This record gives sequence, structure tokens and C-alpha cells, in this order.
Amino acid sequence: MYLNVVPSENCSMHQIRVPEPLRKSFKLDYGDYLIFNTDIGNFSVQVIKSTYEDMIEYGDRHAFVNEYSPILDSKNSDVFIQPHELTVGCDPELFLLNRKTHRVLPAYKILPKESQFGSDGDLAELRPDYALSPEQLVLNIRKIISGIPYKIPLSLYPYTSSWHALRSCGFHIHLGLPIELLSFAVDKTDTFIKNIILALDYFVGIPAAALDPDDKRRFCKKYGSPGDYKLSMRTLEYRTPGGFHLRSPAYSRSLITSAFRVIEEIIKDAEEASGGWLDASKIVDFDYFKDRYNLPSKGRIKSIYSTKDRSELKHETIKIHEKLKSLIGNDSKFVIKERHQNEQPLFCEWLKDET
Repeated sequence: MYLNVVPSENCSMHQIRVPEPLRKSFKLDYGDYLIFNTDIGNFSVQVIKSTYEDMIEYGDRHAFVNEYSPILDSKNSDVFIQPHELTVGCDPELFLLNRKTHRVLPAYKILPKESQFGSDGDLAELRPDYALSPEQLVLNIRKIISGIPYKIPLSLYPYTSSWHALRSCGFHIHLGLPIELLSFAVDKTDTFIKNIILALDYFVGIPAAALDPDDKRRFCKKYGSPGDYKLSMRTLEYRTPGGFHLRSPAYSRSLITSAFRVIEEIIKDAEEASGGWLDASKIVDFDYFKDRYNLPSKGRIKSIYSTKDRSELKHETIKIHEKLKSLIGNDSKFVIKERHQNEQPLFCEWLKDET
């Protein structure tokens, strides 16, 4: 297979934007990995949707890569397709505050909309490259954070919290599921996805809420509610956790690890139980999830997350941590159980800690 590739300013280093006509002609799916033979060896990029601006300039018969990508310097554009594995990504948000007044400066006033460190309305947002492991994703986040001081004025500082100045701030996690699910090829995919979200609310959302010192986002009706997710042809986006978890690499790794490893176990079990997604009748039944993963009822999961009694939240989280030990094994050691003492609300730990 041969692709014409051209540079695009806002494209991530490990992604390739492929217009729909070109994607269909090569039978590519969003999330597939393309492996190019470059002068520095094999280089992989993940297929994502192209932008309108890209196609205005070059049309829909080119694919778009980062302007510094080694693919552009290669002697040919022969490429091999690797169907995508379970991937993990995130787009945590943060505030930009004035150092003197501590007021929020709307991020859109100084940051581009489409960039790895860009704006989402008033909030700044990190968009690290997707990864095949939580460890690599944390490194990808660190790479962006290390460049933040050079991209904002000295009069501003980044502030990580789930709620500030009547604004909600999230730490959304993107999970690249098997294409059978993302394309709705599995019978009753929507029901199965909702069961996954209930499991994430229990194993990830409740411990995240117990760790987060600010409850305001949790009780905001629009953002941060249990069951908040978005499904696309690229990923399942879990939207319940708050931006507090960007405060340190340990917090971020804890959140990402628990979500990724729980999903990994669920997908592995479901693929086997459904005979390779051929018969989903068993896995779409919530009772299967409830028994397999020792979950409370649907209503109980929601009420625990939404309780105003933090002692109840903490008590349930202790039980969840014990269940995670058997579910995700050795990776449970990365799950943070208590907040750090004297933690810094800025990025000090990111720049000195190699967690």
C-alpha cells in the first residue's frame, strides 16, 4: 500500500490524519496503526480523522502527518497496516490563572484550538499521543507539560483542580476498544458499553471522587456525573473523573492505570465469553458484569458516587481497592489510596518526579 503524505502543523507526531475517501479506498479503520519504513527504522502512526483545513489546502487524496515526522523524509511511503490494539489516551483540562489576581484567563485568548497544548473554551487542555500502556501515556503527558512554560506568558500559571471559579475541569480518558465494538458490529453494543461504564464508575469513578478534595464538580449536573461517556469510531471516552488528577504524575498514573487495566480485563473476558464477539447475549446482561466483577447494583453505584457523606465514599473505596488487587493484579500497586501531604497545585512534581 502507498500513501501520499504531507505535513500539517497541528498533527501529533504519532498520528496520521486520513480523509474519509482515502480511508475507505484503503479499508482503514480509525485507530488502526500504519507502520512506515523510514530512514530511522519502522515508525508507527495511528489513523485519525482529517480536518477541514487540511483538505482545503491539499484535497482528500493526501494523508497528513506532523511537520517533523520522519515519514516525510523517507525515500518511499510504503506502509503496512496493523489493526489497532487496546489503546489509552486522555485530554486532561486545567486553568490558566493570573499570578497577581488569581483570576482565570480564558485559554482561547492565547492558545490555539487544535494543538497538543491547546484551548477548549476557557480551559487549557493537554492532548498527549495515545499509548499502548499507562506508563507510556504518562511520559507523553510529561513531554507536553515540560513545554508549557514556553507557551504561556510569565504573568500566568497553570492550576490543576476539578472546580474553580464556577468552572468544571475534567480528566477524560480515551480507551481504544476493538473495532467490533466501535463500529457497533456486536449485537446490543450500546448495552454492553453502558455496562462497561458502570464498571468504570465503580472501580475508577468512586475512588477518583474519594481522592479529589473538591466535591463541586461531582454535584454539577452538567459535568462529572456518573455514567458520563462519549463513544466515537475512535474511542470510548470516559468523562467522569476531574482535572485534580493532573496534579502529579502519580495521580495521573493511578487514574489511567485503573481505567486501562479494568477495561483490559473486561474486554479479554467478554471476547472469550462471546466467542470472539459472535454471540453477545451473555455479556450484555448486567447480571453477568455484576457477578463476574463483584459489583453492587446499578442504583447503588450511582448513589455511592453521588453521596454527600464522604465517609461512605471513603469506606466503599477501601473495599474497591481490595477488589482491584484481584482484578488487575500487580498493577494495583500504582493506584493511589490517599492524597499526598503538602502537595503542590502546580507542575513541580511533573518536572522532578520520574514516576
